[in-house]
Amino acid sequence: MPNPEHVTEIHKGVKSWNQWRRQNPCITPDLTKADLSLLDLSFADLRCAKLCSAKLSGIKLASANLSKADLNRTNLSKTILKFADFTNANLSQANLSRTDLRSTNFTNCNLSEANLSRADLSEAYLRKAYLYKANLSKSVLNKAVLFNADLSYANLSQADLDLAVLKDTYLQNADLTGVQVRGSNFLGACLTGACIDWNINRKTNLTNVICDYVYLKNIYGAGFTNRYPANGTFQPGEFTRRFEQISETIEIVFANGGIKEFDQSFQKLQQEYPEQVLEVEVIEPKNDTEFVARMRTFPKAEQEDTQIFYEEQLLLAKATYELQARNQTIELYKQHSADIMELAKLALGKEKLPINLTIEATAMSNSDGFTNNLQGANIANFANQVSDNARQQANQHNYSSETKSLADAAKEIQMLLEQLSVDYPSDTMKGKYTLANEVIRHIDNNPSLSQRIVSAFSAGSVSALGQFLNHPAASFVISALEDWKKTRAV
Repeated sequence: MPNPEHVTEIHKGVKSWNQWRRQNPCITPDLTKADLSLLDLSFADLRCAKLCSAKLSGIKLASANLSKADLNRTNLSKTILKFADFTNANLSQANLSRTDLRSTNFTNCNLSEANLSRADLSEAYLRKAYLYKANLSKSVLNKAVLFNADLSYANLSQADLDLAVLKDTYLQNADLTGVQVRGSNFLGACLTGACIDWNINRKTNLTNVICDYVYLKNIYGAGFTNRYPANGTFQPGEFTRRFEQISETIEIVFANGGIKEFDQSFQKLQQEYPEQVLEVEVIEPKNDTEFVARMRTFPKAEQEDTQIFYEEQLLLAKATYELQARNQTIELYKQHSADIMELAKLALGKEKLPINLTIEATAMSNSDGFTNNLQGANIANFANQVSDNARQQANQHNYSSETKSLADAAKEIQMLLEQLSVDYPSDTMKGKYTLANEVIRHIDNNPSLSQRIVSAFSAGSVSALGQFLNHPAASFVISALEDWKKTRAV
């Protein structure tokens, strides 16, 4: 429990508190579990203070002196701590996620197993900081000083470390997938066992890096894979020679329907980059007649693994192309639908007449392109109107219940997508593919959800779900659901 006198003093404000500290230099403030919510303690003297499990929601500690303070397991999420001094402080297992930590001093600070995900540590000073197993995923550490810091087993996935100083830093078994290290200084750093999948440039310094081996992939649930080198260890200086290079972005432009042309270009590029593996990041329309495939390079692992990876990439490329072609077809249908709507209104002579349209069309998509079939498009509305001695007649269909069924199923799939996106990022083609498969796995493991989705499919097509889903991986999920549907008795 906190010391009541100390709690009373700090609630008097920073000026009074700092004066009390000067008058009582030998007293160690005990604010354990104290409720300090919403207090503005900027510039406060909190040296050596005991703040374990204190309630700090909405607190402001900008430029506060917290050197040697004990904040073990304290929740400081989303607080303002820029320019604060945490020299020799204990922040082990503390929650600092999404916190403003710009230019904060963490010299010799214990941050083991702390949660710093999405925190802003721009220009922070972390010399000799202990960050063992800390979570720094998606954090901003550009221009941060991590000289001689211990980041072994830390999660730095998708972190921004551009221009950071990592001289003599310990990064053994750290997760560096998707990390930005352009212009960063790794002079003398130890990277043995780390998972390397980063974005570097010519200014990234890997001089004298100490490294026996690395991994090239991190598969969620399975850990690091693709050890490199597969057997043995790097020779002295070999890691630097292998990795100190630009990860290039390469583009292949091919005609709409020319997936075979893409395949040939892909193989030709592999011959031009014998020491690299090409990873397809995205395939998307460039214009009305062409597609563009963007890919980047990274070092090879075993030849066998490289061949398997290439086959996976080609499969994903074809799947993505077909999905893009299908989406392009759907957009075309929408345009035709709009045109038919206008024609129907003009024919009826009633600009404001509400008309419901259902376009019945067949889209065919394969590895050589796709075709459109809009024959038999029906105006699905019943109306008897006489205009210019002409009788317009059509059949009306009520799809409200079916649409609701599909919308309800899509809502559940949308929620599932959003939940899984936390652990399965969808910013790359591989990520979308993996996320879609994970969605199917969750549906299969939930009999109730599975049955509801099957029932919804009886009311409409799988592709109709697309109009209700809003997610980067939606087209991948639709494709996966179509395959899944074939295994179900609908």
